[in-house]
Formats: sequence, structure tokens, C-alpha cells
Amino acid sequence: MIIATSGHIDHGKTLLVKALTGVDTDRLPEEKKRGISIDLGYAYAVLDDDRSLGFIDVPGHERFVRNMLAGVTGIDYALLVVAADDGPMPQTEEHLAILDLLGLSRGAVALTKTDRVDPERVEEVGELMEVLLDGTALEGAPLFPVSGLTGDGIPALRDHLHGVARDAGEAAPRGNFRLAIDRRFTVPGAGLVVTGTVFSGAVAIEDRLMVSPMGLSVRVRGIHAQNRESATGRIGQRCALNIAGPGLGKDKIHRGDWIVATPAHAPTSRLDARIRLLRSEPRALNHWTPVHLHLGATDVSALATWHEKNPDRFGPAENALRLSFDKPPRPALFDELIADLAASGDLVSANRQVRLPDHQPVMADKDKTLWGLVRPALEQGGLQPPAVHDLAGDLGLAPEPLFGFLRRAAAQGLVLHIGKNRFLMPDAVRELGEIAESLALTIEGGMITAGAF
Repeated sequence: MIIATSGHIDHGKTLLVKALTGVDTDRLPEEKKRGISIDLGYAYAVLDDDRSLGFIDVPGHERFVRNMLAGVTGIDYALLVVAADDGPMPQTEEHLAILDLLGLSRGAVALTKTDRVDPERVEEVGELMEVLLDGTALEGAPLFPVSGLTGDGIPALRDHLHGVARDAGEAAPRGNFRLAIDRRFTVPGAGLVVTGTVFSGAVAIEDRLMVSPMGLSVRVRGIHAQNRESATGRIGQRCALNIAGPGLGKDKIHRGDWIVATPAHAPTSRLDARIRLLRSEPRALNHWTPVHLHLGATDVSALATWHEKNPDRFGPAENALRLSFDKPPRPALFDELIADLAASGDLVSANRQVRLPDHQPVMADKDKTLWGLVRPALEQGGLQPPAVHDLAGDLGLAPEPLFGFLRRAAAQGLVLHIGKNRFLMPDAVRELGEIAESLALTIEGGMITAGAF
């Protein structure tokens, strides 16, 4: 059985999983540094009958909700975590809404950090959660007051989870094998490994499978099911597959891809869906409303895909993004959508280009080398930078590639494009602004001319 923790940031999800399994699921250096979960974490607990529980610890921060969604799809049981001192918070409600939309009716509530409050507060938060669960798929779920720090209540919760797992038994391995990939990495001496949740079917060593949607043929060299070496893997388990195949490499596989039996490989770019809006959603779902699709571990967004393919660029031109739709919306409508999304903070629009708020362009290695040559020349130019063709001649470069690089550098904020073929360093622009400001103070009315400037 696979269990996912969910809930608001800093409500004790990771500590609770550690208390239940002995495993710290925060594995990334940034997670250790910041003290929060950023990506999915995994842990396992062996049952008395030698079966095991798999735990997926999902991030609670609102910025990492896409990682949370990748973790809760395909799980068997939800453990909604709420700190007794804080009570239900925004991500508590958001995660509950996601679990409700997934139709997940099997779950429990863990009231954590009970060591910080008195019993009356624990009872109060428990009542609040009962109200919050009312009308959702988790209505009537049991509540367990616990402390991951002192261990109070942990045995009762552990016994409950073990009992649920024993009562559920193992699902029959029906249908073609399908595994949603959420991690991939290489192991010295073994090669490429992909991990994920098995949605249907079963797999065995030496089986021939397909990486979908790109259609790469692979062979299964080894299997770990629920964190233990195994000859097979099946529906309802988390599996790690050691795979090999012609032309296969870590760079060819991404989170959101699938490993499937050959008959199940049937990629499509269209699908039919039945959509249900949350009861808390104040707006109607209008025609041409942009949507963000989560399917298995797949995270599909009109911008996320573009950023993945162009990590060194600010973002696509607005019109290029509009034309990327199968049926491009009218320019006036699209402009209004972009303006609304920019006003709400869902995207950033600048110079008729757009990007997601959490995307920061990363300079490619070749551009880093070029920047090492260009930066000193622009800094030396100060307030009178050389024209691009002059700069190219000084550096022994072709003008057109240099101009393209400077456009990319401008998108990252390293330089500013101030004329047809001139770029300035940000410090020089600030200095020009200070000159204009000081000049305006000496002129009656503050109006300066180009000549005076």
C-alpha cells in the first residue's frame, strides 16, 4: 500500500514519516538548508507479514504544489497532516481539495505537534478538521493526535495504517503494465534507474517495455519493489526499474514520462475530460481559459514546456505563444488573458515576452564563455558602449551570433538593449539616470533637452 502525506508547510509531515519509518525523506541539500520539503521524498516500513508500506512525503509550500500533485496521483491512502498549534492553513485546504478532486476516500488526519499545546487546543483543531472534511471524499476520516518529537500517539497511528494495509490485501495485477516516472538517475555499475508508482499490471526482470511517449524500447535488468530487491513489481507498489536499451540515456527520460507494456504505448496529443470545479472556486470556467494539466507524474503547462526546452531564455514572444495553440485565440482575447495572468502573478510579461514566475534563465556554457569576453569590453565602454559590429570586430567574432547572444543576455537582465545595435551594462544605465536627475534639478521646471543631456 502507498500512503502520501499532505498538508501545509512546516506542519511536521517529514518528521512524522521519520517517526513512522525511521527515514528522513528530505534528501536534497537545499531541503536541508531551508528546512522544508521541495521535492517528493520516499520511505518504507515493513509489515509483520513481510509486506511493506510505501510513504510519499509531498511538499507543503504553495510554490511546489506541482510536485505535490505528482506524489499523490496513484496512491492508496492519504495522511492529511495538520499542526495542532497552527490548525488548518491555506495549503491544508488546497491539498484537501486536490485529494477530493482525485476522489481519494481512504485516509486519516494526523494532528501533529501536540507537545506544543494543551489538550483543549488539540480537541479544538480536531473539531475544525471535522468541519473542513465535511462534504469531501475524506468525510469521517479518523483523527490521530501525535507528536513526531516525543513519539506520543505514533504507535496508535502506525497500528491503524498497518491494519488498513492488511485489510486491503494486494491488488490483482490486471491490465498492461504502466509506471508513471517521477525520478530518474544513474547508479555506478548498474546504469539508468527510473522510479515511480505502478498504475496497472505487473513487470518482471527481462521484460521488454516502452518509454512513452517518445517510443524508446527498453529491457528490464533489475527491480526494486517497495525499496527491496525483487523479481517482479505490480500495481499498487513503488518500483525502481534498472533499464537498458539502444540510445537510452538519463537525458532522454523526464518526470512525467511512462514505462509501459508495448500494447499500452499509444501517445496522443488530445483527450476528453470531465471537469469539476471546486465549490470554493468563485469564477466560471470560460471558453479559452488556460489550464494546467497534471496526469500521473506529468506536469503540462503552454510555458513550462517552453522553459524546459529553452532554459537559457527569458520566455517566448507573446504572439509566438498564441500561435502555438492548435486553434490560436484572437489577438485581443489573448492579450486580455496575458494581462489578467500577469496582474494575478501567474506569469511575468516584459517586452512582449512571457515567463512563469519561478523561471530564471540559466546561461548555457558557451554563453558563459562569451560573457567572459563581452562583459569587460562593455564595462570599459562605460556610458558610450561600442556598437555591436565594432564590438564583434574587437573580439574577433561574427556580428550576427554576437547580437543574438546580447539579446539573450538582455533577457536575463545582464545588459539593456538601448538602441538598434547598442547594449549597456545596468550600472551605466543607473549612472545615466543619476545624470538626468541631477541635470533636471538645475533647470527651471525640471524639463531637460536631449542636447543638454
